[in-house]
Amino acid sequence: MTNALRPRNALRRIAIHSLAWIALALTTPLRAQEVLRLWPEPAAEESPETVEVREDGSMVITDVTDPTLTKYLPRPELANGAAVIIAPGGAMRFLTIPAWEESTAKWLNANGIAAFVLHYRTLPTSHEIVGTVKEMYEFPNANANPLAEDTVMSRTIEHAIADARQAVRLIRDRAAEWGVDPARVGMLGVSAGGGVAIGALVTAQPDSRPDFLISSFGPSLIDVEVPDNRPPIFIAVRQFHPNVARALVALYQVWTQAGAPAELHIYDQLGGSPFLAPTGEWLEEAHAWMQKRGFVPSAEAAN
Repeated sequence: MTNALRPRNALRRIAIHSLAWIALALTTPLRAQEVLRLWPEPAAEESPETVEVREDGSMVITDVTDPTLTKYLPRPELANGAAVIIAPGGAMRFLTIPAWEESTAKWLNANGIAAFVLHYRTLPTSHEIVGTVKEMYEFPNANANPLAEDTVMSRTIEHAIADARQAVRLIRDRAAEWGVDPARVGMLGVSAGGGVAIGALVTAQPDSRPDFLISSFGPSLIDVEVPDNRPPIFIAVRQFHPNVARALVALYQVWTQAGAPAELHIYDQLGGSPFLAPTGEWLEEAHAWMQKRGFVPSAEAAN
């Protein structure tokens, strides 16, 4: 299997990532990125991927059928061997790009961690959602999918989780080339991306299961059964939001009941938005947790 972009997709990919690189060039530049395809062929041809640039400069990608992994490596003198796959959010309908792609990747690289941004498959924009999103109070098996009766949505979630597993497998296969320790490959998911990351954690075989998980505002979208190796998870969320905060408490409880390590941070709603910023206190806390768990060296060890 080759991970090179096919020529007929090259212009589309160049257009998408050129916009991100232009925005990023206005701040501190990262090392050159490489975009890798996860599968030999796109899943579908009828819905070409599109990019919308919003007034605030953010970008939204829809109709993702050819999932990719964008590689951001730290400078060699900073690299510590850890790797984190970033799964952006977008309610499974789209992917929101620069905040989580560039800001978080840059933060991870500055702390010696290799970052890989996953563009997983999304719901076709042509699909009419079946059912309505309702506020949930019960979360059997920590499943927070509010559209479980929509079979197309469920299939999209399955495909996105498969993309996440394939991303882990690809990084481990090329770990030596990228200076990554294959036993320290984790995932960081935000919103729907958290659901994708959790899905990979609980459904994968050992070769494609992340070693740890960080969820920012991202509950599970499938039934949760803690894997036998009980990988550690870190959860960060704001207090008030229908479904999300309560669902992440349910995830924490499922992990705790299985005797698996879990850390939960619930922040109050100061600032108004239910979402956490791309970087900030919660990510500093997550980094400290990664140090405690041995996935990255502590400040003392680094010195």
